[in-house]
Amino acid sequence: MTYEQFHKAIQNLKRFMDKQDKLKAVLQVISPSGTGVVEFGNQFIDDYIDVVEQALGHEYDLVSWFIFDNEFGQKNMVVTLDGKKYVIASVRDIYDFIML
Repeated sequence: MTYEQFHKAIQNLKRFMDKQDKLKAVLQVISPSGTGVVEFGNQFIDDYIDVVEQALGHEYDLVSWFIFDNEFGQKNMVVTLDGKKYVIASVRDIYDFIML
């Protein structure tokens, strides 16, 4: 998978998740006392991430970590490999790290 393909896949996923968040917000306005969580698209997101990770040939769930834990790089989290630390703050950062 090239960087351009990876970048496009991550941007498409981010747009989908942003729309999912908007749907959650609308449903909260319609039913503020509702206790249900909007699960629309969650399985799609999980499967999409799995496919991207397989296309990269990577087995450590780093794409999932980048998206959920590192919030698409907004948290500037650090990963360590062989004693060297890498700040992951962008799609390029995570791609380059995975390709090491």
